[in-house]
Amino acid sequence: MTDNPTLVVHPRPVLSEPAVEAWTYIDPSYGFGWEKLFVSEAGDGLWKVCNLPYHVYGLKIGSLVKVSQGGQIIEAVSHPEGIAARLCFQSPEQKGRLARELSSLMTEEMFGCFMAVQSPPGQENALNSIVQEWMEKGHLSAAEDIMGQAFDSGPVPDEAAPDGEGPRTWTPS
Repeated sequence: MTDNPTLVVHPRPVLSEPAVEAWTYIDPSYGFGWEKLFVSEAGDGLWKVCNLPYHVYGLKIGSLVKVSQGGQIIEAVSHPEGIAARLCFQSPEQKGRLARELSSLMTEEMFGCFMAVQSPPGQENALNSIVQEWMEKGHLSAAEDIMGQAFDSGPVPDEAAPDGEGPRTWTPS
């Protein structure tokens, strides 16, 4: 994660395949303007998301997307099966202790008390059971379905990068 309050950056892709950075618009009400993700070429002009977004709705690991000339994810074309959720633990220490129970699922740790998690196809019940149990025991202060809202590409300024670099053309290499 970056210290820049307007840009959320993932330090590495979750999927271990060649990937490049792209970025997504985040509704400014979240306090951020952009989330930078990793994508890998999927063919036919599509890219596969290689991170589990934390602030962006409607994308998850394996989602196929279209990317603008400026490197912005502008459309979600399809999504893999499985569910994805944002979790907010009561404390970072509690997150550390409980994260072991998620070892069979795809996870991405975020700052502080936050974590994003995605179930592989066929393991949706496992994730639902864990989240429900943790909510009942008071381990989580919130859990939210990442796919609960459609992806919003926001404005598409192909000529500018979110980090203020100015006009550029995205070159995925």
